Amino acid sequence: MESEEAAEGREVVESEEAAEGREVVESEEAAVVLELGPEWMIAAADLNSLTLDTARMRLDGGEWSAQQPVIFIQEQLLAYGRAAAVELEFRFQADSSLLEMQELYLALEQPGDMKLTLNGQPLSPADCGWWRDISFRTLPIAGKVVAGENILQLSTRFSPSGELLAKLEKAKQFEAEGNNLTIDQEFESIYIVGAFGVESAEPYTYGERRAVFTEGPFKLTRLPESVTTGDLVQQGFPFFAGTITLEQNVHINEGAALQASWSFQSPPDTIVSRLFINGTEVRRFLWEPYTADISGLLHAGENRIRLELTGSCRNLLGPHHHIKGEVYKVGPDSFKDKPGWTDKDLEPDTHVYQDLYAFVRFGLSSAPVLRG
Repeated sequence: MESEEAAEGREVVESEEAAEGREVVESEEAAVVLELGPEWMIAAADLNSLTLDTARMRLDGGEWSAQQPVIFIQEQLLAYGRAAAVELEFRFQADSSLLEMQELYLALEQPGDMKLTLNGQPLSPADCGWWRDISFRTLPIAGKVVAGENILQLSTRFSPSGELLAKLEKAKQFEAEGNNLTIDQEFESIYIVGAFGVESAEPYTYGERRAVFTEGPFKLTRLPESVTTGDLVQQGFPFFAGTITLEQNVHINEGAALQASWSFQSPPDTIVSRLFINGTEVRRFLWEPYTADISGLLHAGENRIRLELTGSCRNLLGPHHHIKGEVYKVGPDSFKDKPGWTDKDLEPDTHVYQDLYAFVRFGLSSAPVLRG
């Protein structure tokens, strides 16, 4: 039999454990969880961009080709096997908001080696600096864009060296020769850069590996003043590469607990995220944990929450048209139509290039919360 003293001891222990359990429950119930609202004001943003990766081509004043991927044009010129006068014609759509825009540029490689016109107006090849890569030179085009369709033409001389042509011929028999090519003159995508938004004519859909798909085509529009929690690709920033700063106010009631923590709930779709509260930087988030102690930074009344979200150049540079959508192994052939060493799982006759555009998500994957 249990002694009276032992029984009393057991009751004391059970009583203490029950009280501690109640305190934990009461503490959890008392904790305040405040989910931030869905709307964010855009306080600042790097210049947005539109990638132009299809064009018509004309050789030596002949007939214009159909619209085709620029990467295919490069392969056709190498197969052409001789020097030629080359003209390329790019087209893009813009609404009337761009007519008065002052920050508007064309970004491309080696503009000094070509003649350029936009809507029939010549563009000076003298650039005003570089953007995103030192080889991407910027030319001002403010005042030259029209509402509706815009036509950008470039003309140059394609002059492959005899040594290059000989190596290309050898590469038909020996793959190693193709891996040893140095091409001095390349035709690649060009970019419209400015403080605008980009709208797709067709809806977006989601795929594996955070992929976001749309058929386009795209139009330049007014830069959004605000966005909502979620994917920014669909809110005017499909080709965006850089940092966008979002802000919103959060009201804290008088007497509320100011000991608090921040949680993203799920990892943001960014490379780096920086959190500021009332002007004080809390921390930079690159990996887990996606939480932070923000005690002492909140006060009763209005509090300013500021997030700087930085993405990569993936949505700017691609590959945009790979049959798999978002790929984790990327090589030169990932942008072309035939499988390369990164696509050993595909049949050799697979057409890798698809007209559909593939991006990856960028922005807040869920609403952040404050816990206090």
